[in-house]
This record gives sequence, C-alpha cells and structure tokens, in this order.
Amino acid sequence: MRRLLSTGLAAMLTVALTGIGGSAAQAAGDPADTPCTAELTVDLDPGVSLQPSSGSFHTEGQDGSLTCSGPVDGQTPVAGGKGGAVGRYGIDSPNSCSKLDGKLEFTITASLPTEHGQINFTDHGTGEYGPGEGSWFFGGSFKGQKTYGTYKLTPVGGDCLVRPVRQLYMQVTAWVVNGKADTEAASRMTLAR
Repeated sequence: MRRLLSTGLAAMLTVALTGIGGSAAQAAGDPADTPCTAELTVDLDPGVSLQPSSGSFHTEGQDGSLTCSGPVDGQTPVAGGKGGAVGRYGIDSPNSCSKLDGKLEFTITASLPTEHGQINFTDHGTGEYGPGEGSWFFGGSFKGQKTYGTYKLTPVGGDCLVRPVRQLYMQVTAWVVNGKADTEAASRMTLAR
C-alpha cells in the first residue's frame, strides 16, 4: 500500500512534463499525427506527503530522451532528441497520500536533430492524473495546443507516508498534431481504468 501511494503521488507531477508524439488517421490530404515516446524524471516541490499541498514540477532542463517517428513542425527528425517540462500539479485541489488524483498544467520543450538543423519545439497544455490510470499504478493523460497523449508515473525515492515523494520517473506516449484534428485522438487518449 505504501508503494501504491508513493507511485500515485509521483505520477501527478510528471504528467505535464513530456508530450510529443502520435500516429492517427486524418482527413484526406492531411498528414497523420506523429507518434512519439519519451522518458524523463521530474522533481516535485514540495512533493506528495500526508500533508495536503499543491506545487510545481520540473526536469533539469532537457534531460529527458524522446523519439518521434514522423514530422514535427514540418521537419522529420533523423535521430532521437531531448526534452523537458515544467508545470504545476494539484491545480484543482491539493494532493496528499490519500488524495492522488488531480489536474495539472505544463510547458514542454524538445530539441530534435534533422538533416537541415535542429527542431526546437514548445507546447503548453493541461492534464489529469490518478491511481490506476493508463493500466499502471499511477498515470494520466494530457492535451496541449500541438500535442496530446498518456503517461505512466513511477516514484523515485520517498514513500509518501514517512518521506515525501519528490521525484517521478515518467514514460510518455504522445502524438504531435499535424494538420487538422485527428479523428482517432479521443480513442488513443482513453485510459484503461
């Protein structure tokens, strides 16, 4: 139970961090959304503990890794890139060991190499998180102006009850929007509960 609580807390903050990726059916003539995956670690302040609180999260710059298999901002990456995120968690109500669900807002950044130079990508958005989301101990979904996706969170250190969870490892499955709205976006964002 202690592990479940700490996992849930950690997931809250990491949801906002990484959001790039996707593949989907779109209207004729428009490119499909580009699928991406990312892995990163976010720091939470003040973290999740027995004391209810809301707070902020961030990566150490663009220290996360990401891969996209298609165009991003009109260019196709030739290799994996780096990404990072900053944001706030518990924006709807404070979180604690006994209340691990909530909402967040974030800004993500990414740098991806192409044959013609580097893509510098930024997006702003919102997300939701909670225990059991995404067929995982703790996870959630997010949507920005240019990206959408789901994520899984795993606490790194802390157990919530004795020591606050102040760091989360995040695995993100995301899509970068290309052209018009993707007709399959809603089904990809549906989380197993």
